Amino acid sequence: MASSMIHLAVVQEMMKEVSFRDIARLRLGVILPDGAVEGNSHLKKKICENTRYTYDLEIFREQYGAYMKKDDLYLGYYLHLIQDMLYRRFLYGEHGWNSSIPGNVEKLHRDYEILNGYVAEKYGLSREMVQEIDLADEPLAQLAEFDAKGLAEEVRGEFAPMEEEELSVFTKEMADEYITRAVKFCVEEMKTLSAGKSGLDSTAWSWEKPENISHEKLNQKLNAKIENM
Repeated sequence: MASSMIHLAVVQEMMKEVSFRDIARLRLGVILPDGAVEGNSHLKKKICENTRYTYDLEIFREQYGAYMKKDDLYLGYYLHLIQDMLYRRFLYGEHGWNSSIPGNVEKLHRDYEILNGYVAEKYGLSREMVQEIDLADEPLAQLAEFDAKGLAEEVRGEFAPMEEEELSVFTKEMADEYITRAVKFCVEEMKTLSAGKSGLDSTAWSWEKPENISHEKLNQKLNAKIENM
């Protein structure tokens, strides 16, 4: 849901507060769910009589929790999932964005392309940080089919400079705010898991299916947000 550059920026900022074992594996892990060519890499599922979506964090922790404790590839993968959950609440809930509105997804992705250079420069990212790893013998390969090489090449290509254009739905200020909040969110979750607690509740962090949100309901949310500013 968030761009690969933003995911990388979050873990880059986390390094100021948290020590990791293998930063290269962490960086690949935190973008890897978006590199699936087949399979349910985000463990997305329908709940509440098919009215809401969530990512099955409980299943991921059950299957890969032991790996997360010793391998930053798996930790990074989990951080991607919870970052996307926070991002959905941030973008859909707080900013009223709706993926079911025609053209919105294309506008958002174009904003990502425009912002990649800004995010990379501000958070000290470089294309050399993105390294491919052979996943053939990784238990994660049972979750989905990944093209790690293609993903790494694609993300490295996102560092190519491009002319700045007007942004449509996602601004520099929004990117910075989200990254700051995501760092705190992820660090707190790591502390929770390290303390032996269960971690985020995927039901509590579920979201309403975008196609079920009427334009009238969306406008009510946006008007309420404006009135509270």
